[in-house]
Amino acid sequence: MSPVTEIRSYLEARTDEKYGKFTASLVPGCGPLLGVRLPELRAAAGWLAAGFEQDRSRFEAYAAYTLSGKAVYQEELLIHGLAIGYVRADIETVLGLFGGFMPLMTNWAVCDPVVMTLKIIKKNRARVWDFMEACLASGKTYYIRAAVVAMLDYFVTEEYLPRVLSAADSIRHDDYYVKMAVAWCISVCFVKFPEQVRPYLEHNGLDDDTFNKTIRKILESRRCPAEMKNTLRNMKRQKP
Repeated sequence: MSPVTEIRSYLEARTDEKYGKFTASLVPGCGPLLGVRLPELRAAAGWLAAGFEQDRSRFEAYAAYTLSGKAVYQEELLIHGLAIGYVRADIETVLGLFGGFMPLMTNWAVCDPVVMTLKIIKKNRARVWDFMEACLASGKTYYIRAAVVAMLDYFVTEEYLPRVLSAADSIRHDDYYVKMAVAWCISVCFVKFPEQVRPYLEHNGLDDDTFNKTIRKILESRRCPAEMKNTLRNMKRQKP
C-alpha cells in the first residue's frame, strides 16, 4: 500500500466533521478539512519521517503527491510539513525540504505548526537566520510569517534579540496575518526581555495598526507586570 493510501485511510478513520467545521471557521481560505486533531497528525507525520536516513522513498512519494496539487484535505498537507521537522537529517537537507514545502503554506494553520516543529533550528541558528532573511525579502505572506514565527520560537535570546527587533521593524506588509505575527513576535520579546524591549516600543518604525496589535498582545500576556500595563495602554496610538 502506498504512503498516500495509508495516510488517507488513517485520516478518514479519525474524521470528526464537527471539529473540522469549527477549525475551518478559524482559518479563512483553508482547504477541505476532515477534522483530524493535531496530535493524530503528528503521529502520522512521525510515521512518514521514520527511517528517512536509510530510505527516503516513502517520504518522497508522499511529498510528490502533495506537491503535485493532488492532495484533497488540508490535513494531508500538514502531515507532509510536520514530517519535515521529524526527519533525521542535516540542516541543509531539512531547509531544502522545507523550502520545497513552503508554497503549500497558504494559511496560518499550516504555516505555524510546521515551523514550530522544526526543532533543528535551535542548533543551527546562524544558518537558519540567513534562510529567514530570504523569506522576509520574498514579499510572500506566508514566507514572511514563517520567518517571523521562527524568530519568536527560536531566536528570542539575548544574542539575537537586537536582530529580531530590527527584522520585525523592517517588515512592510499589509496582510493581517503578517501584522499579527510581527505583533506576536515583539510581544514575546517584551515578555522575556522587558527592559531591553521597552525603548524599542517607545521608538520604532511599526505602522500604527501593527504597533497597536503589539501592545494588545503584550497586555494579554499573564507575564506582563500589572504596574506596566497602564504605561503600555497609554502608548497606544490614536487613529487620526
